[in-house]
Amino acid sequence: MGALFFHAYGAYVVVLRREFGWSKTMFSAAFSMARAESGILGPVQGWLTDRFGPRTLIRIGLAIFSVGFMLFSQIGSPLAFFLTFFLMALGSSLGGYLPIAVAIVAWFRRRRALALSISSTGMPVGGLLTQLVALALTAVGWRWTAFLSGAAVLLVGLPIARLVHHRPEPRGEWPDGEPPAASPRVGTETRAAGVDFTPREAMRTPALRYRQLRARIPDPGGDGGARLGLLRARAPPLAAAPDTVLTRPGVRG
Repeated sequence: MGALFFHAYGAYVVVLRREFGWSKTMFSAAFSMARAESGILGPVQGWLTDRFGPRTLIRIGLAIFSVGFMLFSQIGSPLAFFLTFFLMALGSSLGGYLPIAVAIVAWFRRRRALALSISSTGMPVGGLLTQLVALALTAVGWRWTAFLSGAAVLLVGLPIARLVHHRPEPRGEWPDGEPPAASPRVGTETRAAGVDFTPREAMRTPALRYRQLRARIPDPGGDGGARLGLLRARAPPLAAAPDTVLTRPGVRG
């Protein structure tokens, strides 16, 4: 989803402005709306994931995103653009990183941090495909590119979602592939693996407060600054490169 639209958003902006003459402010507002929607949906999405499982949420998210993308290929007004963009943002949130992370946390204990880091590379690595989207926009036009992208997500994503399972125990398996008796008991990481938090307790942890604070601090020299510079230089396909480069330290950790 990230490779086909969100990383390629700058390329779509170029062709849409050329065809409709819409302002940059409108496109910025749509992207800001998508980010706000993701933040507002977060707490509800966590409850939905626990209630119905990651696989169900991923399937629903992929379906909403695909339908929104195919409807996006037919837009002709700012209102239609905002509505379809909202659908795509909603679908990408429901079927994106959070439900996958929930499943990973349940399946891994000792190497949980590494597993989460590897999974987080999907979005930035997908940015490497942005140039293919830009070529498709030139070759077949943005409407066909958008429609076929939505269909591809639906046809490829739904079968892959079948591989996602919430917890290993119902399948007769164990986290890390080891029964509890075989798991090592040394180190605080292993001892804390079974500790869970209530929502109220989680909201009070220093780790969550640090993440909230860090998310609100702009980083002109980091991903945002690099992406802004590339977009201003009229190089939308290259705007995904900072994600790929800056994610590598996370994988190593």
